[in-house]
Amino acid sequence: MNDIKPILWGAAIAVFGWITPAWPAIAIVLPILWKEARTRKQVITLFLSYYLVGSHSLQGSAYAFFGEGDYANAMSLFVWIGSSILNATPFAMLWQQNTRPPHSGLRFAAAVALATLPPIGIVGWLNPLLAAGTVQPGLGIWSVLIGASILTIIAATGRRSAPFIVFCLAWSLLPTSTNANKQIPENWVGIVSQWGKPPENASEELVRRNLIRNAVDDEFAKGAAVVFLPENIAGRWSESHQIFYRTYFNHWLEAGKTLAIGATTSKDGYLLNSLVIMSRADTTVFSSRQVVPISMWKPWSGDSYYINWFGPDSIKINDTMVLTSLCYEDFLFPLALIGYLKSSPTIILSTANAWWAGNSGEVEMQKLHIETTAKVLGLPLIRTINLPENHVAR
Repeated sequence: MNDIKPILWGAAIAVFGWITPAWPAIAIVLPILWKEARTRKQVITLFLSYYLVGSHSLQGSAYAFFGEGDYANAMSLFVWIGSSILNATPFAMLWQQNTRPPHSGLRFAAAVALATLPPIGIVGWLNPLLAAGTVQPGLGIWSVLIGASILTIIAATGRRSAPFIVFCLAWSLLPTSTNANKQIPENWVGIVSQWGKPPENASEELVRRNLIRNAVDDEFAKGAAVVFLPENIAGRWSESHQIFYRTYFNHWLEAGKTLAIGATTSKDGYLLNSLVIMSRADTTVFSSRQVVPISMWKPWSGDSYYINWFGPDSIKINDTMVLTSLCYEDFLFPLALIGYLKSSPTIILSTANAWWAGNSGEVEMQKLHIETTAKVLGLPLIRTINLPENHVAR
């Protein structure tokens, strides 16, 4: 492989796997290229190309998030390029020329593990393990183990695995019944809105409460039993929010309905990215395990959000165990896998807020990640999201 080919291969795998036609299984080609590389430089360019191209929408969405001008441009490039370097690093570090089987396979497996778990896993999108799990999806942990085995075998055997790769890719195209016996409970609704940023003053708060009130009333009146609202749609939660929403929706709650509202709560000096879940019996606050680095998780700052990878991951709603994925967590496959193993959920709830993302492609990238996760784990998915006001579906 000359030095330009790894760049082209990495870009092509990213495009076909995560952009169009969105066929993540194609990423199982990465370990054969890793094994056959002749220099560490080729490995670095292969994986940098894969991560930079696959996450290209991150640059545009980060620019929109941080505002405009030189600062936003610098931060967006830092987030995009920096995260790509982090993700590529384990594969470059653990590559060794002329490594014999099974050591080359074990080295690649170790690189995948390092890219999956914290600290690198905190920016672990485009995960090869998630991609490989789509070769035989729908079997939960067995799909993951099959995917890990495929990656390991290919990295161990190199070019001799070419027929095996062709077989696996062909197999991944066969129709599967991943959720045949699992359905979202009847009359559960995730609201899709385009309501802009969270409210920051009294007039914006009044507008937002009216939007929430009208949308929820409409769904409950149509027969919904449980209604989910997007991440942080209510903004900073306070006692007045609790009193207002419980009082206004009391007649629905007393009728056995359940309402989950995304909001920012606080505890012990930390901010929490939360779902406030109201039922007839009580109000429960359920918080995310990981929020967006730099913009929300900033341990150097006094206004940082709290993170806890091994904290609560699922909540029971109407006797159904729900695995939660709060916005940024949609990108992090290991969080969903940990929750799946710990709590044995029967559905996944994805709640997101992308009011700032514009038409960068971030919405589609996030959607593909959580849909792929649900496919691999064999769980039905219910989503609620606040889209950008100018969003055009791709």
